[in-house]
Amino acid sequence: LPRSRPMDESQLRLVFDATDADHSGTIDVHELRASFSRSGLSFSLSACAMFIRMHDADRNRLIDFREFCELFRFVTSVTSSFEHFDAGRKGFLAKGEVAEALRFNGFELDGPAFEAVFGSFDAAAEGRVTCHGFVEMAAFLSCSRNVFASFDAERSGRVSMDFNQFIYANSYLR
Repeated sequence: LPRSRPMDESQLRLVFDATDADHSGTIDVHELRASFSRSGLSFSLSACAMFIRMHDADRNRLIDFREFCELFRFVTSVTSSFEHFDAGRKGFLAKGEVAEALRFNGFELDGPAFEAVFGSFDAAAEGRVTCHGFVEMAAFLSCSRNVFASFDAERSGRVSMDFNQFIYANSYLR
């Protein structure tokens, strides 16, 4: 796979410090969104909040440098995967390419699940997903897997939950 050149810790520290606009030592959702915007990735506030939840180990709705490094690696890896499957450099992945790229990234979805996820990230019904849409999709699936695992104590691949647990799980994915 083509990979962006990995950044060492000192380079990541520079990116973190540039993102940490208030110099608090942590990054909030607004700082993260602004940083993505400066780099040409236009993510919604809710997507940035999901990225933070994915990597926020202490659940304070902020990411510190270590958590930022994890987020940076995730986005870099998924973006690199997108670039690999966008062989024609069209700037988007068609439905079949998205399915292949998701499988490559460890997401095995059955047909109905894939169609539902694909449709929610292809809101214009054009049959394709851009890079930032693919990153959001991968983040959604990663969060979904984590929430599911938290309810699947026996690792059976099945869960049972009451309505309050269902609401909790869904709010984490929003």
